[in-house]
Amino acid sequence: MRRTFTADVEFDPDTRLIFNSNGEGTITVIHQDSPDKYSVVETVKTLPRAKTMVLDPKTHQLFLSTAESGQFEVLVVAK
Repeated sequence: MRRTFTADVEFDPDTRLIFNSNGEGTITVIHQDSPDKYSVVETVKTLPRAKTMVLDPKTHQLFLSTAESGQFEVLVVAK
């Protein structure tokens, strides 16, 4: 059986960065070069099932939640 993960997306208007988490252990970082042009900046490793995220607009940090072996964890992703 194939597992299906839904993605979560956050946009940082100050940096023009889009963050897409997929639940498979990575975040794709995309830069909005212009209203109709986008470029992939990098792929950041996280943990499997870490897909729900929120962006702190003041610190530009991402917070992702995941659970490993019954333990709830919060991952912090920053530059």
